[in-house]
Amino acid sequence: MLSSQAMVSHRFHSLRARLVLAFLVTVLLPLIGTGLYGNWTTSRTLEAQALDAARADLRLRAEQIENYLSGAREDLLFLSRLDSLIALLAASPPPSPLSSLQSDFVAFAATHPGIFQTRYIDATGMEVVRVDSASGNIEIVPAHRLQNKADRYYFSVTLSLAAGEVYISPVDLNREFGLIPTPHVPTIRYATPVFHPNGSQAGIVVLNLYAGPFLRFARADGDSDALLALVDESGYYLAHPDPARLWGGLSDLNTGLGASADYPQGWPEIVRQPSGVFSPPAENWLMAIFDEVLPVGLFAGESQQARRVLVHETVQPDGESGPRWILLHDEPRVNLLASVWAFRLTAITILTAAALAALVMAVGLARSLTAPILALTDDVRRFGQDRLARRPSQNAPAKARDEIGELTAAFTEMSAALNQHLEQLSLLNRAGHHITARLERPAVLEAAGRAATTLLPAEHCAIQFESEGGAMMNHAAGDARWAAHRSDPALTALLNAALADGEWRTAALPGGALIPSGYLCAAPLCVSGRPGLIELYGPDPALADSTSGNLLAALSVQISIALENAELYEQLAERRAELQTLVEQLINAQEEERRLVAYDIHDGLIQMLVGARLQLNNAIADHERERGRAETALRKGFDELAAAIAEARRVIEGLRPAALDDLGLVTTLRQFAEDNQADCDCELDFTASPPDLRLPPPVETTAFRIAQEAITNARKYAETRRLQVALTLDDGALKIEVRDWGRGFDFSAISEGRGVGLIGMRERARLLGGECLIESIPGAGTTVRATLPLPTTDH
Repeated sequence: MLSSQAMVSHRFHSLRARLVLAFLVTVLLPLIGTGLYGNWTTSRTLEAQALDAARADLRLRAEQIENYLSGAREDLLFLSRLDSLIALLAASPPPSPLSSLQSDFVAFAATHPGIFQTRYIDATGMEVVRVDSASGNIEIVPAHRLQNKADRYYFSVTLSLAAGEVYISPVDLNREFGLIPTPHVPTIRYATPVFHPNGSQAGIVVLNLYAGPFLRFARADGDSDALLALVDESGYYLAHPDPARLWGGLSDLNTGLGASADYPQGWPEIVRQPSGVFSPPAENWLMAIFDEVLPVGLFAGESQQARRVLVHETVQPDGESGPRWILLHDEPRVNLLASVWAFRLTAITILTAAALAALVMAVGLARSLTAPILALTDDVRRFGQDRLARRPSQNAPAKARDEIGELTAAFTEMSAALNQHLEQLSLLNRAGHHITARLERPAVLEAAGRAATTLLPAEHCAIQFESEGGAMMNHAAGDARWAAHRSDPALTALLNAALADGEWRTAALPGGALIPSGYLCAAPLCVSGRPGLIELYGPDPALADSTSGNLLAALSVQISIALENAELYEQLAERRAELQTLVEQLINAQEEERRLVAYDIHDGLIQMLVGARLQLNNAIADHERERGRAETALRKGFDELAAAIAEARRVIEGLRPAALDDLGLVTTLRQFAEDNQADCDCELDFTASPPDLRLPPPVETTAFRIAQEAITNARKYAETRRLQVALTLDDGALKIEVRDWGRGFDFSAISEGRGVGLIGMRERARLLGGECLIESIPGAGTTVRATLPLPTTDH
């Protein structure tokens, strides 16, 4: 039989075991169940977030592609309605040369770098006008290089459309003379039919766009195991990390490689749905459990590592009527759902640790609960052994100090501090939005002062910074008595230190008879690289703690950005005003030129024609009576007609000298100067260096117009005996000088509305980034000097 002490010990251990078991049943099992359920639900949420992030990335890329192509339709329809094209279609036969339409196409190509071919193809498929643009170089393709595109699919499809309809081609490789050039040029074409005035087919207008700029949106960023690709409806790759898999379609490289072959299980579902996620099913039920519960990368083995998730999104740049492409995001399941499996591993680790901790706690709690019982049992046993003289054992543990209250108080303090900080951050965010929403500098400063005194316990706010012109800008708000502290040398040194090291500063401020005591918090500003300060004054000690300093520093960044934006807005307003003035001056100059042409025609050409008509009428009247007088009148009439023809040619030459395109600037200007020399009977000194000078058309046209205006003014008004014209190419710029030794004039004497030609010369030079200086002294002549920079070519 067991002794009494052994029986007590046995009963004691049995009670402890029951307590441990009860604790584990009531605590550990719910803990494990809750942990597994939380693991499962959180994993589902994280998995959905990961897939949503992948979908959002694809949707963003799809929108980038669609936005890039959004304006192509309007550009094409704009070209199909050009006056030059309508005039070309109305002519029978078409006029030659096609310079007007070519010029319009060149101007369009200059403002649309993403379009590398702009073409008009007639109804037979022959290119009539084609402008190529590559790397900023614009070329009008000569006639011998124009091609017949009647065999190209887009020609026949577009020709079958009605007026105003647009055909958008698939993205394929561009062909020249039936061959695919190397390097490949991925191309998408926008085409629309055009018609003669009688409604018959006249051909099509086609825009060839580089597909490369928007295909880059279908490329993955940085090093990643994810595969990002773009495929067409047939499943052939338009963008893929492996160049060998690109352009596998029949009309391109015909390799047969494509997404339909790479994803045979998922491709039918991908084509059917506009967007979604496809993941191959698990190999067996055990693998499915691993997917749902365990970290796959650690426990599922190599076969699971090879499983991938395919996210797809449809791209339709022109809605339902345009082509349909599909963006694919193919990534190993382990990588895409890494956060899920990291959470699962962490959760299992925590759950295991919690179970072990619960077991240890159960054992400890059982010991602590059974210890007083053991002591009481010992006292009872001693009492039974007739040891009444001994007092009962006092080894039962005293009641422990309650720490829950302390923990609750600490948590209450912590949450109060955290709520305060969150509220300050929210106020800072709203203040930043309120400040940056202002575009005028006074409004920004007023909003900044109001935000600072609202965010922090301050009674006075002072802001100073250096303007773009170097002057110090100051703004103050609140109680002005605090500003008296700025006369303190110690405070000035503190503020200078804040400016020097770019850090916030706080200080306690002693008071005086009329100066309140309190605290300062100051932070530096940086407005377009120029220094500044924001200073807050107030009686609250909280103004001098680190929290206030950090908040003010964050607010100062918002204020600096808002002030920079205000400066940029002011500069933009000035530029707009300058542009408006320039446009008005150009319009006035144009109207003045038209008025002068009208005067030339009325005072010269019309009068000559009237005189010729009169002489011819006299010849008819005198024909029967006096044949000699009739012949004389007839000869005078012929002379008047010859003079009228010469005057008409002079007026036309003043509008647009055709010789400028054929002979160049030097020869055309020399001929014009010699013609005017004959009219004004003066000595001409014409020089050009180099003699065979040829320049870009815009520079030649501007130079000719400036010199033309200066020579014409000398002929009309100067009454000079000598005229000097000089063209010099020097240091990347063309220099023009036209000088006469005639009457001269006084700028201040020119009345308003006059001198439009002088303004026109200056504005023409300014439009090319150059300048035109006019010097004139009454009685000493006039000198016009213009400098036109030559455009640089990027290689």
